[in-house]
Amino acid sequence: MTDEPQVDEDSPLFAIAVAAELAGMHPQTLRQYDRLGLVVPGRTQGRSRRYSMHNIQQLREVARLSSEGMSLPGIVRILELEERVRGLQRQVSALEERVRAEMNNRPGARVFAAGPSGNVITLRSGQRVRRQTDIVLWRANGPRES
Repeated sequence: MTDEPQVDEDSPLFAIAVAAELAGMHPQTLRQYDRLGLVVPGRTQGRSRRYSMHNIQQLREVARLSSEGMSLPGIVRILELEERVRGLQRQVSALEERVRAEMNNRPGARVFAAGPSGNVITLRSGQRVRRQTDIVLWRANGPRES
């Protein structure tokens, strides 16, 4: 096993000339994509563009979609949606980790159900809810019966 540090794919590392070469594009194309908001790199304090590995992957995806006849506005929308999916995946992973941590911190946790009159029913591990028992899910905008 190596002890080499892992590079974050979002770390802005590459100058425009290197990024253009890695993406197989001309530097002017990268500048144009930046102006259009298509692939927006990080900036140094001196305002020089710095591209991450994620930016390079985006540039390659833009080239692929463009060669397949996709319009630039269509590509912008696809990249926005892909970024939203990445953010949601990170959020789900964080929530799953919180649930795992909570489960590990609470061995033998108990499960509860709500009865028809609102009373709380404690369930033992593996016990099912009786059919005549109503379960009410509470939401911010009021209860929803199921």
